[in-house]
Amino acid sequence: MTTTPKTNKYDIIRAFYEAQEKQSFAHNRETLFVALQARGVAKVSVTYCGSGDSGAVEDCTIEPGDAALTGTVSVLTAQWDQTEPRVDDKTLKDAVEEMAMQLVEIDHSAGESRKGGRKTVTFDVVARKITATEINAVTDAGGDTIYRK
Repeated sequence: MTTTPKTNKYDIIRAFYEAQEKQSFAHNRETLFVALQARGVAKVSVTYCGSGDSGAVEDCTIEPGDAALTGTVSVLTAQWDQTEPRVDDKTLKDAVEEMAMQLVEIDHSAGESRKGGRKTVTFDVVARKITATEINAVTDAGGDTIYRK
């Protein structure tokens, strides 16, 4: 006799949520690249700085320098206990910074030493590629905090 494993409500909701997260990320990634390209942006770098359980966007730079993160975009946001993601209109700058933060959360090794760290998430619009560079905080022999890759 074959038995089917029981699936509880939490597992079902989590599966829907994880599917929404993947769908939302793919949609938002393409939406951001299209919007950035339309505004003449070649590259955006968002730097996050954090330690312990705290952190925030510290800087956002754009190449070329005369381009701007203006206007709004419609992005998808995964929702717990719902079958479909929510559509939100956000400023392009907020949408870029939020996606960068999502990537920092996925690979949340910056700040693992609790001394802190920085992570720069770069959106290369021409190559349609997103990369993250991590810089960790360490304490030198004199007790000062320094950052190194």
